[in-house]
Amino acid sequence: MNRRTFLAFVKLTWLGSYLQVIFQVLKVKVLQGSALQSADNLVFYVSPNGKDNWSGRIENPNRWNTDGPLATIQQARNLIRQIKINQGGILDKTVTVFIRNGTYYLEEPIVFLPEDSGTANFPIIYRAYPGEKPVISGGRQIKNWRRIRENIWVAKLPDVKAKKWYFRLLRVGEHWAIRCRYPKFNPEQALTEGWLFAKNSSPSKDKIVVDSEFFPNWSNWEGAEVNIFPDRGWANSILQVNNVERESNTLFINSERDIIAGNRFFIENVAEALNSPGEWYLDKNTGDLIYWPLDKNFPKNVEVVAPFLDRCIILQGVEHIHFQKLKFTDTNYKLNVQYFSPLDAAIWLINARHCEIKDCTFNLLGGYAVRLENKSNENKIIGNTMSELGEGGVFFWPAQFEPSNNLIASNNIWKCGKIYKGIDGIHIRGTGNKVIDNYISKMPRTGIFINAWLETTKYNIVQDNVILDTSLETNDSGAIYIIAGRKHNDNVDNVNIVQFNYIKNSGGLITNNAGFVNNEIYTFGIYLDDYSSNIKIWGNIIVNSIFGAVCIHGGKNNTIENNIFINGLQHQIRLQPIDEFMENNIFRRNIIVFENSNATVLSSSKELWQSDKKLLAECDFNLYWHTEGLNLLQKPIFLGKTFSQWQNLGFDRNSIIGDPLFIDLDEENFDFRSNSPAFRINFQRIPLKIIKKIVLLNK
Repeated sequence: MNRRTFLAFVKLTWLGSYLQVIFQVLKVKVLQGSALQSADNLVFYVSPNGKDNWSGRIENPNRWNTDGPLATIQQARNLIRQIKINQGGILDKTVTVFIRNGTYYLEEPIVFLPEDSGTANFPIIYRAYPGEKPVISGGRQIKNWRRIRENIWVAKLPDVKAKKWYFRLLRVGEHWAIRCRYPKFNPEQALTEGWLFAKNSSPSKDKIVVDSEFFPNWSNWEGAEVNIFPDRGWANSILQVNNVERESNTLFINSERDIIAGNRFFIENVAEALNSPGEWYLDKNTGDLIYWPLDKNFPKNVEVVAPFLDRCIILQGVEHIHFQKLKFTDTNYKLNVQYFSPLDAAIWLINARHCEIKDCTFNLLGGYAVRLENKSNENKIIGNTMSELGEGGVFFWPAQFEPSNNLIASNNIWKCGKIYKGIDGIHIRGTGNKVIDNYISKMPRTGIFINAWLETTKYNIVQDNVILDTSLETNDSGAIYIIAGRKHNDNVDNVNIVQFNYIKNSGGLITNNAGFVNNEIYTFGIYLDDYSSNIKIWGNIIVNSIFGAVCIHGGKNNTIENNIFINGLQHQIRLQPIDEFMENNIFRRNIIVFENSNATVLSSSKELWQSDKKLLAECDFNLYWHTEGLNLLQKPIFLGKTFSQWQNLGFDRNSIIGDPLFIDLDEENFDFRSNSPAFRINFQRIPLKIIKKIVLLNK
């Protein structure tokens, strides 16, 4: 090497080292300059244009494309896990992972294990980057479309053909397309039209007899399934069609429940039923996905996604992990074996503690939004929107131990049960859980379910919730439903509280032998089913229930006090003994107002009243009023007795028949005028915040 070459080499080496130092200084300044960085907060970024071999410490790729955000949430988890290992398993600051705009299609669920936990002082937070709306999808995009006829397109899916993938949902744009079905789906009359009705002459678990007039004449039934409401219509089942017998108009299936005459159903996923825009069919043998698009420009600028995973996030044995402002969509669902036991959810908490899911959006999921099980204690599900879900919003499952001391608050849950109908907006069990200030509407069955099959379900509080339009597709239910499971429970310590909830329009739907749809069926505002006992029902407002505001079915030691019940269509209160266990229930200081002249105040299926007040330990200090001027003194509306006859039995001796003088009954302003007789029975005003909420809802 000559002298000139040597000097040039030294110069270049020095310049390279200098530039490297400058680069590191600039990199540090970029990190320090971010408004999201702080001394107490370690920040990572995830972005669709990131790479998992980058540091993840910069919001956007740098100008040299040598560093920037990560590509996956999994890699952010891995880096945090490594930091904890390097620091002896501890964190010394909060860690925030900001997720940038875009859709993250998962090929497998993201699993967080104990080593991924944060602490009370330094939680680990996964959240949307400020002002952005990232989406976590459990689905796969479908792009390889080919036109096979004028209006029909097909996409070949090798994994379906190879039996590695199957789905019953297809998202096109922002909505689910219609899986081809017979009879046709009518969105304008979805509850009462588009059904066949079983013509079985006797109950059967293995066949459905179809009216010959409506039996489809298809040449190939491959892949056909029936979606049916068996038995008494409490929920639906999705059953494979195993065989077809044309001569007897019979479909052969395997059902957990009896199929009886009048059960409504439809048939779906038969290629010959695909004859309208917006419908699709999946052939599991060929892997062909066939779709008749609504959009004439399809497939340009139209996103089509089929669900691949049945869950997106699993929190197993972790603590102090938070998810904020993220959207979850496109999960699959499995066929349920058990009638009321959903299997699926976007986020699973298994033995998780002190975790939080806040301000997230759950939309177009095949299952529930969130599932908690097996000692998942002291978690918070707050401020989320859960809409158009195949099942419900939040579901507790016991496994070995029931979830306890969780907070489910301020969530907006609506239009659930798009697939399975025997579901709940919120289904809880365990001890010390709080369900507070949620808005729940348009549910096929219940709004809130307290499952008290195990005696450990106690000290739960259901408070300040708004529950509208429930039991839209099922029956024998309630907007708030509590069940003890056909067992006697003498444990007076097993107390659950239901207070300050606003419930309106608890409906009901069933079909009879002629296929007639009836929406005036056995449903209630609050239903204490199967020996449910030791429940305190206080300060609730229930409007427009079908069979009554409250039903006690066989339970004891329940207190119904200081509630307002408006316009029960058939009854206001129903007391239904099962056996001699039912006793010592209290009904006092309630206000009952109704307008149907044929409705009763108190009803029962059996006349088991005794002079020792067995079923009702106390019924007194109530206020009754009929808005149409009916003389309640003369009508036998108290278990077949007039008011004076009822008083002679020792009940309602301090009660009043009179107008409660609400500020405005039409506007549902349930505060009172100053001269209201409600004050004479020592009725305690419903909190003003509840009254204002109701007035705003009804404007």
